[in-house]
Amino acid sequence: LAAGASATTRVVEGSLYDINGNGVFDLADVTLTRLEYYQVQQGDDNWDAASRADLNGDGVVDLVDLVELANAYQEQSLAGLNS
Repeated sequence: LAAGASATTRVVEGSLYDINGNGVFDLADVTLTRLEYYQVQQGDDNWDAASRADLNGDGVVDLVDLVELANAYQEQSLAGLNS
């Protein structure tokens, strides 16, 4: 992407990667996961919100979830460049 450009893809409601639930999978979802939900686990006070980022369903938002999310974002961004 050129400097200052952004890539955004609209996704269907309920998308696995739309962590913030705004109907768009974008860098905000990756950022939210890293800054707010990383290492949150089942039983923590903010688990209800963070559980959306537990992509593999193991009860903790960890590096496995963050890598999956980041890879999906990268694939989406590259697909946007090739269309």
